[in-house]
Amino acid sequence: MAPAARSADELIRVLDESCTATLASLKRPTREPAALSSAESSSPPSLSDIRNDVLAHLQAISKEVTAISLALRPPVSQDALKGTLEKLVGVVGKLVYAAELLPRDGTLAKRMNWTVQESLEAFQHFLSSISSTLAAPSSSAKSARDELLRSAKTVWSVVDKAQEMGDDLAAALEPPQDELKEAVEEVLSVGEELAKCIEGAVDERGSEEVKKAEMEWLGVWRKQRDTAKAKLDAI
Repeated sequence: MAPAARSADELIRVLDESCTATLASLKRPTREPAALSSAESSSPPSLSDIRNDVLAHLQAISKEVTAISLALRPPVSQDALKGTLEKLVGVVGKLVYAAELLPRDGTLAKRMNWTVQESLEAFQHFLSSISSTLAAPSSSAKSARDELLRSAKTVWSVVDKAQEMGDDLAAALEPPQDELKEAVEEVLSVGEELAKCIEGAVDERGSEEVKKAEMEWLGVWRKQRDTAKAKLDAI
């Protein structure tokens, strides 16, 4: 027998409780790490992976907030509202899981933590506005809907800001290309100096057989060096 469909009020309560519990967890100085699947345990997600998941789930929440704002335009579509709230239960659950994977230490992880907190708080206020809109008598329906739209705009704004910050985080997670290139070029330069020293020593004291072998080896080394440098330049 299929489970009975949940009412809009019940779905709102489930979402609100999930947000409250997650916010409490994220605000604690320490917490138990989230349980990982067997696949994740062998290869834990990187901060970059977690960031991508968090931003994707926030974007999905923003999209469903838009759908609810439309569903609550008079005449209210209860079916559309409940369907969207059901989707949000799944999306928020995924966001909660991703947020629980965030490390406690590190500037980038803390910024992501704050972003999730700000987003959940804005979303909770939106949930409250849904309840107020549904319960509002006709005399105050317009003011309730205006408040709903204001809270929706707050969610959109917070999520947009999170997406922009996500780009900054992605840049911060990238290795410093200029410094990397400079370091590699320095290593290659030192290697070339060493190769010249070897050539000089072989020319002075090496037999023809040794000279031939060393020249072949140096030729291969220089070819590999040039290939590595070309790949670096292409980054």
